[in-house]
Amino acid sequence: MPPTRRDGKPIPMKTLLFLLLALTSLSSALEPDDRVILVPLGKAPKEAPLFFSATADVLACVSLVQISSEQKIDFRILQGKPETLSLALTGGGDVMSVTGDGLRDWSVRVAADGARFLDIRPLIEDGKPPAELHVMVKTKLDLAKGAGSLLLPAPGSASGFAMSISIIPDAGVDLRMIKADGLYPLDATNNRKFLGYGSAAVEFAVSSGGSGSRGLELMNASLVGFVATDGGSVSFSLTGIARAA
Repeated sequence: MPPTRRDGKPIPMKTLLFLLLALTSLSSALEPDDRVILVPLGKAPKEAPLFFSATADVLACVSLVQISSEQKIDFRILQGKPETLSLALTGGGDVMSVTGDGLRDWSVRVAADGARFLDIRPLIEDGKPPAELHVMVKTKLDLAKGAGSLLLPAPGSASGFAMSISIIPDAGVDLRMIKADGLYPLDATNNRKFLGYGSAAVEFAVSSGGSGSRGLELMNASLVGFVATDGGSVSFSLTGIARAA
């Protein structure tokens, strides 16, 4: 007997089919389901870009044959992960060594146009980058024909940069400044101390000081002449102390 309503009338076939489909859907919804629905939440946030500042204290020593320097460079990381701290290099000479606590390694990189850069990589332990890094850079340049330029750091990728320079000649060396571009002199008497806030260029010429030739000086010299008894000639005697480099 077909199902009927309360009033005794038979239920239409379309209604029966609708109820059957509804019951089937409800039964499926109540059954356990192992499927996982993934809802995209958007792209992962990008890491903050690297911003750092650097200050350099340069002490250069000049002899008759070479220019050597010790450069204390302090890095301060302002933002981001300091995988590589890059500074530009200006002037002649070579970087001989870079040392410091927290330093992983270093290298001198040469770009396609010949520009040089000093790349410093600090140690990053347990994913925690350092807030500061202090290194000592040593440079050297062999002089040719008594003139040369000082190898200096420049801002490179640093967002802030400052530099102080002191130049000290060896005893018996006369130093003449040829160029000091991008710098402000601090000592007007001998023009050997400077401040800078960007790329700089320092060139100078050196020569032996005093009355001596290159690397040799004659001190306390005395020249005495003697007239011969017959008056026909004069002889001379030169005495003194020779100091050689």
